[in-house]
Amino acid sequence: MESIEELSIDEMVNHSFFYLFPNDGLKWVACYADSAINGTQKVIHEYSPSLDKYLSVYCFQVKERFCGCIVFDSEEMVKDILSSVNPVPPTKFNFLSSFTHPKKS
Repeated sequence: MESIEELSIDEMVNHSFFYLFPNDGLKWVACYADSAINGTQKVIHEYSPSLDKYLSVYCFQVKERFCGCIVFDSEEMVKDILSSVNPVPPTKFNFLSSFTHPKKS
C-alpha cells in the first residue's frame, strides 16, 4: 500500500480512511466494513480519484472487526501480464493495444 498510495507508513497509521482519502467516498469503506464485521472476502476493481489510478483491492478479515487489504495498481498489473504473453487482442478489445504496444514519444 505504501508504494501505491504514495504515503509513508507513519502518514497512514492512526489516520482514518476519510482523512487520507477524502474524495474516494463510501463505496470503499462499505467493502472494508463488510470484511471487518462479517468476515467476507472481497475483491474491488475500482478507480481512485484521489490517486488517479485503477486499483484492485483484496479485502479480508484479519481478526474480528479488522479488515486487511492487499492493493494492486491494476494498470501496472495488466501491463506486466500482457508483456509476458504478448497477445494479439481481438478487435472488440482494441483498448488493450495501448498496453501491449506502448505509444512512442
